[in-house]
Amino acid sequence: HNDLLRFDLSRSALFSGIAAQLNRHLSARRSEPGDSDGPGRAVDGVELSFSDLIEKHRQEYCDGCGRHFPPHTRVCPFCLQRGRVLGRVLGYAGRYKRQIMVMGSLMVLGIGVELLQPQLMRILIDDVLVTRKRADWLPLVVLGLASIMAIEHLLGAVRGRLGVWVGSHVTNNIQLDAFNHLQRLSLSYFNRQQTGTLMSRLSNDARQMQGFLVDGIQFTVINLLMVIGVSSMLIVMNPVLGCLVLLPMPVVVLVSSWVWPRLKHRFRILWASTAAVSRFLSDVLTGVRVVKAFGQEPAEIKRYELRLERMREHLISAENTWQTLIPALNFIVQSSVLLVWYFGAFEVFVGRLTVGKLVAYIAYLGMMFGPLQLLTRLNDWLGRSLTAAARVFEILDTEAQVKDKPGAIALPSIRGQVSLSQVTFGYEPHNPVLKDISLEIKPGEMVGLVGPSGAGKSTTINLVGRLYDVDQGAIRIDGHDVRDLLMDDLRRQIGYVLQEPFLFSGSVAENIGYARATATQMEIIEAAIAANAHEFIMNLPDGYDTLVGERGQRLSGGERQRISIARAILADPKILILDEATASVDTETEMKIQLALRKLIQGRTTLAIAHRLSTLRHASRLVVLEQGKVVEEGTHAELMAKPDGVYQRLVNIQSEWSRTIAVGG
Repeated sequence: HNDLLRFDLSRSALFSGIAAQLNRHLSARRSEPGDSDGPGRAVDGVELSFSDLIEKHRQEYCDGCGRHFPPHTRVCPFCLQRGRVLGRVLGYAGRYKRQIMVMGSLMVLGIGVELLQPQLMRILIDDVLVTRKRADWLPLVVLGLASIMAIEHLLGAVRGRLGVWVGSHVTNNIQLDAFNHLQRLSLSYFNRQQTGTLMSRLSNDARQMQGFLVDGIQFTVINLLMVIGVSSMLIVMNPVLGCLVLLPMPVVVLVSSWVWPRLKHRFRILWASTAAVSRFLSDVLTGVRVVKAFGQEPAEIKRYELRLERMREHLISAENTWQTLIPALNFIVQSSVLLVWYFGAFEVFVGRLTVGKLVAYIAYLGMMFGPLQLLTRLNDWLGRSLTAAARVFEILDTEAQVKDKPGAIALPSIRGQVSLSQVTFGYEPHNPVLKDISLEIKPGEMVGLVGPSGAGKSTTINLVGRLYDVDQGAIRIDGHDVRDLLMDDLRRQIGYVLQEPFLFSGSVAENIGYARATATQMEIIEAAIAANAHEFIMNLPDGYDTLVGERGQRLSGGERQRISIARAILADPKILILDEATASVDTETEMKIQLALRKLIQGRTTLAIAHRLSTLRHASRLVVLEQGKVVEEGTHAELMAKPDGVYQRLVNIQSEWSRTIAVGG
C-alpha cells in the first residue's frame, strides 16, 4: 500500500534525507534478493537509521519558542535576551578597562562636585542674604559656585573624550570581527542575503551601537548615580518631603511596563521597512545601467516613493506613541514639585525649614528631573541599540557551512588530479542539481563541460573549488577529499576566469596584482603581456595606474576579461576554471582572449564551460551534462559520431542558430 506523508518546506531537508536513506536501503535489498534482514539492520553497508537526521533537524529550531531559526543562524529574534547582548558588547569594552575605570572615577567625582552646588546656594540664602551672619562670605560662595561649574564642565569634557575613544574602538572591533567573519562564511549565505541588508548591519546598526556606547552608557550611569545621590540628599535633608518626591515613581513604572512592549513592536516594524528601503537602493543603484537602458526611471521613482511612504507611516506610528508617552511621564514626575512647594512652604511657615533649605531642596529636585526624563527614554534607547547590536552579532553567530575541519591537511602544492565520485548536490536539499556524478580528470588535462542551461555545469565547478560542499559522494584533489584539506591551500591553487569578471574600484595594476599581494610591477606587466592586455593598457590615460571605476565600468567587456585572465596568470594556479570566459564579447575580442587562454591553460588542469561549443575544440575531453547527470563523454569527433546524441543535438542547434543570425544580418 502507499502512504502519503505531508510536511511543510521547513522540514524538506529532513524528509529529503529520510527518502534518500530509504532509496539506498531498498536498492541494497533488491541487490540481495535472498536477504531477510529486518528494519534497522545493515544491508550491504546501508543502515536504516534516522536518529542523526532527526537530531540535526531538531537543532534547526529554537528551544525557547519552537520557531524555526532564520537561514544560516542559530539566533532567534523572538527570544533575544538583552542582558546577554549587552554583556557581549561590554565584553568588547572590557579590553579597555583602564580607560573605563578613569571614566567611572570622573563620573563619581563630577556627581559629587555637582551635589555641592545646592548646599552653597543654601548658605548664600540663609547665612548671607537673609540673616547676613556671614555676609563677608559672599565672594567665597560665588567663587565656589563658579569653581563647581568650571570643574563640572572640565570633567565632562575629559570624560566625553574618553567615551568617544572607547566607543569608537569597541565599535570598530565589532565591525572588524563581523567583516572578518563575513569573509569566512559560505557562498550560500550570501546567496540568501541581500547586499543592502548586510551593508545596513555593518554601517547603520554599528553607528547606532556606537552612539549608545559613546553617550548612552555614560548618561545611563551618570543619571542613575545622580538619581541615587539626589534621592539620598533629599531624604537626609527632610524624610517627609523625600517620600513625597518618590511617590509618583510606581506610576511611572506601571505606565512604562504597559507601553514599552507595544513601542518595541512598532520600532521593530520601522527597522524592517528601513532595511527594505536600503535593499531597494542597493539593487537600483547597482543596476542603474539596466534601469536607464529600459527607460524605467519613472517606475523606479514610483517604487521608491511607495517604500518611503511605507517607512514614513511606520515612523509616524512609532514616534507618535513615543511623543505621547514622554510628556505623560514627565507630567507624572514633575507633579511631585507641586507637593514639595506646598508642604515645603508649610514647613517654612511653621519654622521647621529655612528658606535656604527649601531652595536647596527645590534645586536638588530640579537636578533629578533631567536624569529621570533621560531614564524614561533609556528603555527605548537601550532597546534600539541592543537590537542593532544583536543584528551585528547575528553575523558573528552565523556558522560557515564550508569550513576547515579540525586537523585539516595542509597541501601546499598539488599536481591537479581531480576526481568526482558519486556526487549529489542541491542548493536546496530537497531539489538536487547534480545527481550521482562521477568524473576523473588527469593532471594537465583540459575537460570541457557542456550541456543545456540548468544542467549543472556551473554547479560542478563551484563544487570543485569548494565554494559549496557536496551533499553526497566526494570530490578529491590528488586523492584527498577536498573537505579534508585546508581551504587556504586549496583556494590558492585554483584560478577562476568568469563570464562576468569583477574588477575592484582601483587601478589596473591593483586589479591584476590582487591575485598575489607580493607581485612586483614587472610580474604584473608580464602577466598582462601573456593575457594580450599590455597593448590596450598602455593606451589608457595613465597606463597601469589608470582607475577602472566601479566594477571596472570604464573598460569594455573584453578589456575587463583580459585583465581577469592576467590576474589568473599571475596567480599561477594548478587547477584552472573557465566559466563562459568568452560568452559576452565580439568575435575579434574572442580571438584575443582565446590566444591568452591558450597560454594560460598550458600545464594546468582545466575545467571549461563555453557558450560557443567551438571554443572547446582544444579540450582533451568533453563531458555532456543533462538534468544533473553525465549523459555523454568523449572527444568532439566521438560525440558527433553518436546518432541522436545530446552533444550532436546541441551543436546542430547552435549551427542552425548561427546560420539564422547570419542570414538575418
